[in-house]
Amino acid sequence: MMRYRGFLFTTVLLVASSLFALTSDELATKMSLNNLEVQKAQQEYRLSLLDTQDAKAGRGPTIDLTVAGTYMVNPPLGPITVSTQNLLQQLSDQGIDVSSLEGYPDAYLKLYDGMENMLYTFSLNITQPIFTWGKISNSIKLYEKISQVRFLQAQVLLRKNKSELLGHESALHYLSLMQDLLTQEAESASRLVEISSSNRDNGMLLDEDVLKVRIQAWQVAIALKNVQLQLDNQVLAIQNLCNDTTLTMKDMEYIPDETAMKDLYDRGQDVLVAKATSAMVDNLQILGLLKEVSALTKDISSASVNWKPDFALSSTIGYGGSRFPLIEKDWYRQDAYTLNFTVALKSTIWDGGKKLRDVVRSQEKEESSEVDYQSAVQSIRNQIITQYLQMELVESKIAYQALVIDSDKKDLQQKQQLLESGYGSEVDQLKSLMQLQADQLSLIQLQLDRVTCYQALSYLSGGI
Repeated sequence: MMRYRGFLFTTVLLVASSLFALTSDELATKMSLNNLEVQKAQQEYRLSLLDTQDAKAGRGPTIDLTVAGTYMVNPPLGPITVSTQNLLQQLSDQGIDVSSLEGYPDAYLKLYDGMENMLYTFSLNITQPIFTWGKISNSIKLYEKISQVRFLQAQVLLRKNKSELLGHESALHYLSLMQDLLTQEAESASRLVEISSSNRDNGMLLDEDVLKVRIQAWQVAIALKNVQLQLDNQVLAIQNLCNDTTLTMKDMEYIPDETAMKDLYDRGQDVLVAKATSAMVDNLQILGLLKEVSALTKDISSASVNWKPDFALSSTIGYGGSRFPLIEKDWYRQDAYTLNFTVALKSTIWDGGKKLRDVVRSQEKEESSEVDYQSAVQSIRNQIITQYLQMELVESKIAYQALVIDSDKKDLQQKQQLLESGYGSEVDQLKSLMQLQADQLSLIQLQLDRVTCYQALSYLSGGI
């Protein structure tokens, strides 16, 4: 019984979840979590954080440990012996009376048995940079800037994908309206073909007239298939952005924000240009950071030229001998330690001018990054102006198309009244209806164009 209840509860949840479509924000959240490009950009940002930590580690010491065991077949220091006669002669030369020892036969005394075959060495080397002409500190700043660039690139990609997602959702919304309207127009065209064929059979119309009606009906059918193709493409694009192949049109719920579009349009072209070209917009922030990266690269190159030596303190603690510490017998008397301190200077005297050319190359890159920044500002300004003028034109066309549709409605109403009074024909009524439907399709296309302009302006000015 409990299993049955659990199965029933799960089934109800699955059915209920299929009844609710994803809002635009929910779909955007799904995209931000699953999009492969966004995940890749976020991984690159995390890797840049590791690079920054590596750069910061350059300020501290480098510690190397070496443990070695060497077996010497022929040790460099063998046994040391001395003859008794040489020893007595040396004592006599120093004024010591050795007469009582004279007469003894000459013999050899072993003073040292020689080195053993095994040699154990333990070495701990610590190198601490002292002065590097700012290369370490500038490298830290450089990688911090690069990390900020990676973070902003991930944010820009996320915002770009969200803008594309909204564009596809908008297209789905308006294409669905077009599909419904074309379906109605196809029904009207089918009825018109039926009436025209009947009139031809009765001798009231020529074959050419029927052919024209049939061509018009085929145009509507082709337009309907084209809209279906575009709908499928939009769904496919959304699936790719969200990395979810199970998404369908029924899973999406989007309603254009007319108020937001009007508010943005009412700000005016100059305000939008000023906002889009502000240094606070993420795209320009990236270019600004890249300028700083170029400047830091030039400073590092300048600090790396010839005759600018780096200073470091090196300390070595060593221990070793013929006995392994703490394990072999008599190790504490056979082994010994060493402790050395070294201040080192390292500099490249001449490398064929490579480092000097690196400085010039860094200077050129810094100037190039400034040109890139100004070029980007100019490009954004041009795009804002173009999209705003396009939106302005579309607004005028929408107003004009609304008047055309009002005229079509009045004409259709008149044709309907004539048909109902017996003085009109259904053909005239159907032609008037199809004209209204065609003009309504044009209005929907203009509304889609307006949303496209709005989303472009919103993205360029740092929104979405």
